[in-house]
Amino acid sequence: MGLFRRDGDGDGVPDEREGGGGVATREAPAERDDRVAGTGARDDVRDDRMDAESELWHAYDAGGPVLNLKVRYRDDVELPEWRDGPDVFTALCVAESQGWHAFDREPGDAPGEYAIFYLRRDVGPDRLHPD
Repeated sequence: MGLFRRDGDGDGVPDEREGGGGVATREAPAERDDRVAGTGARDDVRDDRMDAESELWHAYDAGGPVLNLKVRYRDDVELPEWRDGPDVFTALCVAESQGWHAFDREPGDAPGEYAIFYLRRDVGPDRLHPD
């Protein structure tokens, strides 16, 4: 969008996209820069952002007659006696109770690795670690 736009009906959408005519108006550069992309609304972001921490969980089959996925690595650290730990579902439930959120996963890329889980949790002045 340039400095000029046509918005004859005042709805914030340039008339070129609506297929109509309209009156050319000029926006001040500061006014354009303060708009939230695509909405025309002002962005009132406060500066008390939360920090976040993240972890990668690497799930492997612990063995047995059926698939038994367990978390073997958290980031690059191998968990001791990981085969005796909880299954992935239980581990994710415990992590959720500690404020973690699993937001993505992908297939594993190492031999024997079934999945990689991406977790994050917010921390800040009003969100303390539950551990």
